[in-house]
Amino acid sequence: MVTALVYVPAKSQENLRIGIERSIWGWREETVAKGGTLQVLNDLSEGDYLLLGRVRWITM
Repeated sequence: MVTALVYVPAKSQENLRIGIERSIWGWREETVAKGGTLQVLNDLSEGDYLLLGRVRWITM
């Protein structure tokens, strides 16, 4: 079983909301071509986990 973590930038929050509601997610070709993303996607199979999220920094 594989778990892949995906950072979703703040400007993509609407896409994240839609993806969660519809249980679907995708990437542009230029994104897949960078940083080993294609290898990670090729390694995923049914039953694996894909965790989508972003970091919110809170300063006090």
